[in-house]
Amino acid sequence: FVTLSTTSDDPLSTNTSTTGEIDGDLWTQLAGNLVVSLLGLLATLIALAACTRIVAGAYFGEGADWRESLRYAGRRLPSLLWLGLLYGLMVAVGTVACVIPGIWLAVAYAVSIPALLIEDTRGTHALRRSFRLVRRRWWPTFGVLLLGLLLINVVQTTLSLPLLGILLAGGGDPNVVVFV
Repeated sequence: FVTLSTTSDDPLSTNTSTTGEIDGDLWTQLAGNLVVSLLGLLATLIALAACTRIVAGAYFGEGADWRESLRYAGRRLPSLLWLGLLYGLMVAVGTVACVIPGIWLAVAYAVSIPALLIEDTRGTHALRRSFRLVRRRWWPTFGVLLLGLLLINVVQTTLSLPLLGILLAGGGDPNVVVFV
């Protein structure tokens, strides 16, 4: 929706000036997409923390309703944001060095958020705890993460294809189809 609301009527036109300045619509679109990405990240962290609280509570025999789980997530949001930033920076540095270290670090730090939430560790301590937990189980952890990614893609594709078919069959706005 952000992309559709910030593009011009003719998406194939190039509205750049002769001096190479980028069109104002592009800056608006980039800013809108940045805001949407940040809100998506925030929603993901809150949902992850709330779900972790519910699952951990059930495992330890404690009852937790959705309201208490959201409060739990809200209290830990600053720590989650800091950990997400550290995680992203470490994986980015590893990826820039070479793709393989980035993948290795992403898997090694994969359980840092549950470590933060369940064991009440913070920042670099959560990253170290994740590293220690995954150290001898890197390949099985990688397999589970890869399987999860494949399942997400299958579900996403399964849900997107009918919508794409409806949009194409309906003869609607072709710009909408591009962004599905």
